[in-house]
Amino acid sequence: MPLTEPDWRVLGWAGDHHVVLWLPTKPALLWVLDTTHRGAVARRLRVLGRPVRCRVTPGGGLEVLVVLTSRGAAELCLYRADDDTYAPIPGTRGVRGVGGWFDDTIIVEGDRLSLLRLSGGIPTEVPVSWPDGVRAVRSVGRAGLTGIDGLGRSVPGILDPATGGVRWFHDQAGQDAVDLAPSGSRLLTMASADHRFVYRVLDRRGALVGDLVPPPGLATEVTFARDEHHLVGLHQSPAAPPRPAHWALPAASGPAEGGPLRWFHRLVDDVPEWVFTPRDREPRGTVVFLHGGPRGQLRQLYDPVVEALVLAGWAVVGPNYPGSSGYGAAYRERGRGDWGGEDAEAVARRLRSLAADGRPVHLYGQSYGGYLALLVATTTPVAAVAVWAPVTDLPDLSAGMSGVRRRWLDDELGELLGDRARLWERSPLSRAPALAAVPLLIGHGTRDDRSPVAQSHRLLEAVRAVDPRAPVRFFDHPGGHSIPDWSDWNRALVDHYTEAEERTWT
Repeated sequence: MPLTEPDWRVLGWAGDHHVVLWLPTKPALLWVLDTTHRGAVARRLRVLGRPVRCRVTPGGGLEVLVVLTSRGAAELCLYRADDDTYAPIPGTRGVRGVGGWFDDTIIVEGDRLSLLRLSGGIPTEVPVSWPDGVRAVRSVGRAGLTGIDGLGRSVPGILDPATGGVRWFHDQAGQDAVDLAPSGSRLLTMASADHRFVYRVLDRRGALVGDLVPPPGLATEVTFARDEHHLVGLHQSPAAPPRPAHWALPAASGPAEGGPLRWFHRLVDDVPEWVFTPRDREPRGTVVFLHGGPRGQLRQLYDPVVEALVLAGWAVVGPNYPGSSGYGAAYRERGRGDWGGEDAEAVARRLRSLAADGRPVHLYGQSYGGYLALLVATTTPVAAVAVWAPVTDLPDLSAGMSGVRRRWLDDELGELLGDRARLWERSPLSRAPALAAVPLLIGHGTRDDRSPVAQSHRLLEAVRAVDPRAPVRFFDHPGGHSIPDWSDWNRALVDHYTEAEERTWT
């Protein structure tokens, strides 16, 4: 596709190597380009409204924040490309743009900048006080690209919409281009170093103008302010939820960290892990926390479950088991086609080593991590298990999926799909008798569209059929795969582990 239109805009990234461009016609046209082939067209979409941000869902679908105008006022809608649906986001009338979108947190520009937390379709505005001089962010416009050189490294560049050409800065290899200043004179790039995102500001020749090196934690959704002398974004850590931050150029650093948590990263038995501990006391025991994905990873991000467990006195150990992202392509691919195989073995080994100190060891998992936790709990002794939105029946999950998510699951399961006996053996539902002997708490959102709540219901019924007095509890929530408020679940989780340690099951 020749990029000859003068009004092309770069919307954002779709996956590791695909960039989404849009042409502001009516309706707007979205083109997804594969930068590994420097301009190969992957797909074209027609969007009703002005797209401002995009992202790829865990199942491989494309979600786009779109500004629609209704009765003279603009508001945000969430457009899902895989099923061509629009969902209005309440409370966003008067929006002018979106400066950042990280997980369920959005920086919205209207009469003022506000922070909106969106989960399960329910928006919650977070009160913030923006400093004087930083009143607006550049929501969308001409921006940079990232290509891949012959060594497989990212190379930042600037797209010239008039010619369709890209100026590549090969001397800055290893960085991703993430934003272009409103004047087009400064390019913002990002690289990962020491498990953090480090940002650099380049001029159009590629010379360094300024940089941002945040403290422990992560600065995310960083973008230029309109004055081009400040960066605006979100900063978070395991000790603090995402909060608005601004940084003055040329040299900037993030806010100092404190709080009740300590955390660090280490390698144990060739498996990387994060460790979170109380700052002012010895832990009462350990909770092994398994992230979802399966290609996800545990990072220096705020997680309300981790915070609740550490504040209650436990150390939280989060292994990034084989198949996790963030440690190279070879490590990420080790779990594909082998669900519940090498990754489960790595978790079981870590549980056994942690149990050697004699203190209680509990197991917790979310989504795919819940699936792993259930499998491991049938082979490795633990004090108690809790899971949120787990997968329990692989054949049933496969049969119930369609479209993009079915293709994603087929790719993930690989050869397991051709062996129905192994597929069933790798399903926690097949191990209900063993799970009936483990103190078990299951939580699930009733409107979960990724791992249907029936997956948990089926396991609950199977465990109780084995033993009606089995120590199993179910916690349902009228939300989706993730929920906006984890406080009720966290209380149930702390009570569950505490009662298991005190052996007060009735």
